[in-house]
Amino acid sequence: MNDAFIVNPLMVVAGIVLIPVFIWFARQRLTKNVLLIGALFCLVFSAGTLEVIGLNNSIIRIVSEIFVLLIFAKGVLIGAKKKKRVFPGFFWLLLFIILSVLSATLNEINSISVLLFFRDYLVVFLFFYGVLNLTLSFYEYQRLKTLLLYLCMAQIGANIIKYLVVRDIIEPYIGTMAVLGGSITVIFALIGTSYALSNYLVSKKRIHLLWVLGFMLFSLLGGKRASVVYFPILFLLLSYIYQRRFEQFKLRGVKRFALFTIFTLGLIYLSVRLMPSLNKERKVWGSFDIAYALDYTERYVTTGAGAIDAVGRSEAPIYILNMLIDDNPYSLMLGYGAGHLVKSSFNEQMVKSGSQQELSEQLYGVGYGARTTILQFLLQVGILGVSIFLIYISRVVIYCKKSFKDAKSRWESQRNYLFFIGVVFVYFLDVFTYSTTMSGLRAPALVLFFFLALCQRVEMYNYFLTSKSNKNNE
Repeated sequence: MNDAFIVNPLMVVAGIVLIPVFIWFARQRLTKNVLLIGALFCLVFSAGTLEVIGLNNSIIRIVSEIFVLLIFAKGVLIGAKKKKRVFPGFFWLLLFIILSVLSATLNEINSISVLLFFRDYLVVFLFFYGVLNLTLSFYEYQRLKTLLLYLCMAQIGANIIKYLVVRDIIEPYIGTMAVLGGSITVIFALIGTSYALSNYLVSKKRIHLLWVLGFMLFSLLGGKRASVVYFPILFLLLSYIYQRRFEQFKLRGVKRFALFTIFTLGLIYLSVRLMPSLNKERKVWGSFDIAYALDYTERYVTTGAGAIDAVGRSEAPIYILNMLIDDNPYSLMLGYGAGHLVKSSFNEQMVKSGSQQELSEQLYGVGYGARTTILQFLLQVGILGVSIFLIYISRVVIYCKKSFKDAKSRWESQRNYLFFIGVVFVYFLDVFTYSTTMSGLRAPALVLFFFLALCQRVEMYNYFLTSKSNKNNE
């Protein structure tokens, strides 16, 4: 089916799911914090629909970044004398910036490309520090959390509408969040599943299992094969963590394993039948041939997307590392320059190649397989840059984890702890094995860093505050 034909009716119709959410949000008491952060959420989650109706993607991105800067300024700069500001891991972030500039200088990368490199990968941390240092009332926290939940749930409806309109399983048009960038489908679905599954494990309410199925369906309708592998791993991880830390009756673990088995087998069956690439007929509801599906999956992982390139995801890390080692010590330590793989008109090589994937294919012989954050960093800032960035992220995670040390009583605390484990797992899964989705200013990354910023105070909230005390806190 011609994508150009379906783009306009597809995303405009799918965007209908956001209207009730926007109406609900507009009817709330919009304090400055709620308005700033809420507007950013609404903009990022509707970016795909806005692009389809004619708004330039660059404008959407610039406006989103302006909101981030305002949130950062309000949290960090305005009223700075009122309380001590916190910046977990900032020393390592600063060291990463200095090393990136050094790498670009030695490789003669223009300054604009370096700034765009920081724009691609570091803006989301401004959002994190901004929210972390904001003084949010309980009311504001509740409104923003509810808005985020509504926006996430609406994406399932948007993908269902997409399927009803197109009558096909297709990768483009990810909910209402983006027109292109299929990796968002998997990562967003994993985050949603983490939240729904964490709620189910703690509360035992079956309604949360329906949301797990909903996020799985979201991914399947997006035609993403990675779901078949990642969903079962996530299910096992959260189940194990819950039983080890909170559960007393091991018999429930046996029941949960049976449920996990049913979910996994059902997911595999539906994936092979629904995804045209996994069955011989190459169509929706094709035959179930597990041998064919496994053979295709192996070829996809080892050789990239079909015949696009010869180095796929599984082989790319060793391939790039060996290339850097064989080149020279400076390349291994500092890479080939921060910003030289940035997609921009200021990048002369990019103008010649046309896309970031084509550029890395042209320069290093590996395109699709090098699209993870860790490999993008390895090529641009080398082993030192990757190491410093991982230390920085680890410091942020360790800092945020401190708030869960007493998460043993209330179900909210247990749920938040499990969700924390889930989203951190998804973050590193994406960074190391899948894409750059969680490293940019995209909907999944906003969900992660909003939660990380607020988990410091969520556990300290009094969940029985009266409406009068809420009003006084603002």
